[in-house]
Amino acid sequence: MSPNYQDGFVTGIALDNSGNVYAAGNTNNPLFPLTPNAYQTCPYNSGSITGCADSPFFLQLNPSLPGAAALVYSSFFIGAGTAGMSVSGLAVDAAGIVYLTGTGGSITSAGWGFVAKFDLTTDGLCTNGMPLAAGNGLCYLNYWPPNLAYPQALAFDAAGKLYVAGFVEESSNGGILTAGAYQTGFSGDGYYNAFVCRLDPATGNVLYGTLLGGSSPDAGASAFSVGADSAGNVYVAGETNSAALFPLQNPIQSGIPTTQPVMFVSSFNSTLRVQGPRKRR
Repeated sequence: MSPNYQDGFVTGIALDNSGNVYAAGNTNNPLFPLTPNAYQTCPYNSGSITGCADSPFFLQLNPSLPGAAALVYSSFFIGAGTAGMSVSGLAVDAAGIVYLTGTGGSITSAGWGFVAKFDLTTDGLCTNGMPLAAGNGLCYLNYWPPNLAYPQALAFDAAGKLYVAGFVEESSNGGILTAGAYQTGFSGDGYYNAFVCRLDPATGNVLYGTLLGGSSPDAGASAFSVGADSAGNVYVAGETNSAALFPLQNPIQSGIPTTQPVMFVSSFNSTLRVQGPRKRR
């Protein structure tokens, strides 16, 4: 890559069952290395091709191949033409299918947070049967909820369940909550709430979802990471500015009398009923 440009940063990394490495992030470099089978080359900006600044990318590396041959796939990704699009998380399923999440204002949708699915295999079909050119392409780009949700991370559990976590503004939580959620309404006034959702990998639609925040008008919380164990429990980590009023269950630390941001970790079952938030400074 050219030393004359800020090359950008990686926001997500994952491995598949064959040992291939996947990475996603954002770059300012118009000379970012792409492969001939890239989904997009120089990306759109506000509906027209005007440059490659601040552009999301994702790539696949095969560590067993030497030198430049290790770069198996590399592409820009900004959907159908968006302004301010950014990739914040990446996950790969057992079949080597790539899932991206992030934010962006779309020309063709009112959405802000998104989940996208790419099939980089060679059979020419997505797992939902949609045809792909040369076996490399977009299966779906799903915007949700209506606006102002900020997905930050994706993860699969051992059974192939897909989870996304992030934070959301009050006006947007209608696309996240599902029946029986641990927290069924937005908490706080003028702050974010954390969220975690279980998604349908075939469509990107929400199957289960809950918010997570404090119980006072000045409460807020944001999630930045999500993971799952072999038993199907889901773990969310982030920060809250309402240490004294953040919901706790079986905490390893409590009673922090501060309004400054502190870290938290919470665990849920696969239908997102809480098992226990834990909080550390």
